[in-house]
Amino acid sequence: MPDWALEFRNFSTLHLATVLGFAVLWTLLVAGGRAVAGSAREARWRAALCASLALAWLIANGAQFRPGYFVAASNLPLHACDLAGILAPLALWRRTRVLLGVLYFWGLGFSVQAILTPDLDEGPARAGFWMFWVPHANITGAACYALVVERFRPGWRECLQAYGLAVLYLALILPFDLATGFNYGYVGPQTPSQPTLLDFLGPWPWRIGSMMALAFAVFVAMLLPWLPPRVSQKPRSVA
Repeated sequence: MPDWALEFRNFSTLHLATVLGFAVLWTLLVAGGRAVAGSAREARWRAALCASLALAWLIANGAQFRPGYFVAASNLPLHACDLAGILAPLALWRRTRVLLGVLYFWGLGFSVQAILTPDLDEGPARAGFWMFWVPHANITGAACYALVVERFRPGWRECLQAYGLAVLYLALILPFDLATGFNYGYVGPQTPSQPTLLDFLGPWPWRIGSMMALAFAVFVAMLLPWLPPRVSQKPRSVA
């Protein structure tokens, strides 16, 4: 079997092909959602999509618990993207602003980083490849679906809610990592073996502050395109 099927390397041809493949898949799903919007088939389409997202998450994460593969330090569904994956079908089903807001900011703000620099070394011939890519692609795709099909437009409230939940996640996962020696959320002293943005954020523990500041900056940047333009008021002329 060729090396590319067994091993994954960031910024490789396989990396690009994988991203493009999932992008095409989600473009088709978004197009399908747009085609049925406002019709009698919309509810059935949404139900099928949400059920598929939930099933994909369960299979991808459940497979990590199989005997001989499970490692507590890496296979528990405790990364931020794991939690966003649980949220994705619920957000598209309920369509509340708070859920869609977290899906948008976490799904694109966090998952895109994982897609650009995956913490992965297994190729498509191995199950780990699919257990990584399917959930991450679904989170990002679901966030884009919310923008294009559901016409979700975030505001400052949704931005701050998503960031507040990120702070809460940090407050819960950091003590867990320190107590166990694990690195969920990538807030522990370790860094992934593959090159990632973490390599440029300074030493631990100061890196945590850099991560949270960067997350806030990214969230605000993601919000800006959706803010209504400010209308300048001309001074009233005095007769």
